[in-house]
Amino acid sequence: MLNSAGRVMHIPWDAELGLYEPGPGDPLWWLSFRDPDRPEGSRFLGVAIIQAATLAAAMTRSHRLGVNPGGEVASRGPVDPQRIAAGWRDRLLSRDEADSVPEPR
Repeated sequence: MLNSAGRVMHIPWDAELGLYEPGPGDPLWWLSFRDPDRPEGSRFLGVAIIQAATLAAAMTRSHRLGVNPGGEVASRGPVDPQRIAAGWRDRLLSRDEADSVPEPR
């Protein structure tokens, strides 16, 4: 695969798994996005809870779903998919929404 500059991109093999729908038993990954170049207090860009087989696949899937705003990414996971309701997944959450996600039991 080539990037926009025509250079070969080296993509981890498991990142390609994010191009497909996740399996029902695939774990969840909590992806938190921030932009370190923005002024203090406005660096947070959002959180996405993505179901995917691996972290690399979750990153790919976040792009495919259009919920990756860019910037730096911090992650937590894997999390059992039964611990977080479907309504919290696959969308970009605001800070208030991310703070409202029920803690995994």
